[in-house]
Amino acid sequence: MNELIPYNANVDLDVQVKRNVMKVKGIDKLLELDKQAVTLHKLAKKAREPKSVQNFYMAYASYARREIGQILIDDLDFGRGKVDKVSTLKIEYHETKRWQKLAKIEGKVFDKFVKDSKNISFNKLYGLITIQERYDIIAPKIYYGRFQNICKGWEDGSIDHIVTDPPYPEEFLQEWSDLSEVASRILKPSGYCICYAGQTHLPDYINRLSKHLNYYWQMVFMQTFHTQIFPRKIFARYKPILVFQKSPVEVKNDWITDVIKPTVQKDIMDWQQDVESYKQIISRFTKQGEVILDPFAGSGTAGMACKELQREFTLIDDGKIFEGYKNEEDQ
Repeated sequence: MNELIPYNANVDLDVQVKRNVMKVKGIDKLLELDKQAVTLHKLAKKAREPKSVQNFYMAYASYARREIGQILIDDLDFGRGKVDKVSTLKIEYHETKRWQKLAKIEGKVFDKFVKDSKNISFNKLYGLITIQERYDIIAPKIYYGRFQNICKGWEDGSIDHIVTDPPYPEEFLQEWSDLSEVASRILKPSGYCICYAGQTHLPDYINRLSKHLNYYWQMVFMQTFHTQIFPRKIFARYKPILVFQKSPVEVKNDWITDVIKPTVQKDIMDWQQDVESYKQIISRFTKQGEVILDPFAGSGTAGMACKELQREFTLIDDGKIFEGYKNEEDQ
């Protein structure tokens, strides 16, 4: 059996684990290492050992699966689709495809994920694949930086609608004021500014957006899970979606319901919204061909929804979620 090196809290996981996994040769031995790491992670989790220890074992499994994926890519016979070879490895075929995709992720991006993640999971690991695929789609239409600065040079009335998910904590309230001011300039007349919102500072969001825009409606986003709001001792099962509009107020939508039903999708960021909920919002308030802006793009969910619904889109974000993917032209 392959021996896992002892956990060393003074050495980054991407260094100590990667170095050891690279010494293991052959798929069989890597599979054995993966199985051992997963078992030890389960035991550590059950024993409520520190997250750092649990992450240590998950890091082993992550690098082992990535290395197996690279071996499968390099194996030309496997590449020709010999599924019978997969069965001898005792790996599900769909898993081998995912592991090959892990191997194609930029090495520095993969290492950064392992090093910085506070809670490594296979969902988040495979979320890196989604990030890669999303980046390939949205790269030409994303600006990196603060929207307040980027939008300064944009023409008045150049955007049809804004659909976004601004940060909720109190220290970011000024972002809502800035959003209201910028939206009032760059939106076309009667353009919507639609924002996911939290409940704790909801009156502040409404007051700040109302400085330059008109209140239109509040949608309700029903969550499949509850969020614990500790200051209020409340389990929140819904999230407000505020709909504001640039003057003049005009009913541009058909008859719609004001409830948004979600699907669970937290594979990239703990705070990301799912594509389906964005699609429901965008389809109810916008038309094909219109330009949608998301100034807090995060993982690019709005862009993915717009692409599926044949809307044009522009995204702005600080770029942290795609750090490592950006090339010089993106800066």
